[in-house]
Amino acid sequence: MSSRPVGEDFGEIARAKLSRVMGPALADSLLERTLRLIGLEDLSSADDLYHFSSELSRNKDPIAAAVGGLLGVTALLHGAKGK
Repeated sequence: MSSRPVGEDFGEIARAKLSRVMGPALADSLLERTLRLIGLEDLSSADDLYHFSSELSRNKDPIAAAVGGLLGVTALLHGAKGK
């Protein structure tokens, strides 16, 4: 996993993008549910964010899936290895 640069909060990055598009209540629910699916408690690295985005992009809701794709790009820009 990549290390977290000082000041990077990958969970907050995901929550903010989801909230902007889907609203805060749905964003929190989707974030928690997706974290459980991938076996993580939080997003502590760009690689975690990438893993999260990959799972989210497979969501049946096309809007959630699109946000997953955007988060994948964000993760790569923050140093995720994309594996």
